Amino acid sequence: KSNSIILEAVGKVAPKETLNLLTGISTYQATDTLLLEGQAYGIYRFALRGMTSKEGTSKMLSFVNNTLYPPRVRMIAANYLARAKEINFEENVQALSETLANEDAVNIRIPLALALGKVKTPVATRALVQQLTKESDYRVKVNTIRALNGSDYDTVSTTILAAIDDPNLAVAQTAAQFFIKNGNARQAANYYRMAKEERPWQVKIALLAAANQNLPPY
Repeated sequence: KSNSIILEAVGKVAPKETLNLLTGISTYQATDTLLLEGQAYGIYRFALRGMTSKEGTSKMLSFVNNTLYPPRVRMIAANYLARAKEINFEENVQALSETLANEDAVNIRIPLALALGKVKTPVATRALVQQLTKESDYRVKVNTIRALNGSDYDTVSTTILAAIDDPNLAVAQTAAQFFIKNGNARQAANYYRMAKEERPWQVKIALLAAANQNLPPY
């Protein structure tokens, strides 16, 4: 346990040069749960301080995409991908998409969706749309909708419009709010029409805001 804490502490206080030493550890086995946790947390803590490396990102990708690693290690890696700035993992989008589609743990699915939302490629967008369509947990749905911010409207709009009628209020409200920033003038009248239909007031307000934001001057 103490070695795990030390590894995490390195990521909190050590200079960036130490990151390479941390990511270079390759002797830990998938059964070394505490040591792997410490290594993953250390890399994550470096990232929260604005220090990342290609090798660190590669290590975290190998953690999250391999179900042989402990769930907690994979969760830390997923959060790293979601929160670390200026990292590039476009080449791994397909693998991450498959990991998301087959993942059982909610606390891994949420950051994975947010991570894919950082990569505005057709493959990532399609993976998020598919996840939203089949997802059962409202927390993952909410974060998947947020992850789709800035995506191609025609690719995502049908699925998110359907989510406005989700039985969970948080999902429905988030879906309606999506169109405030991501809507378009062609659909402004439709947002207004939907706001006049029988829906929770929180959803109606968001739809009216979306209509107002996107309504053309004429």
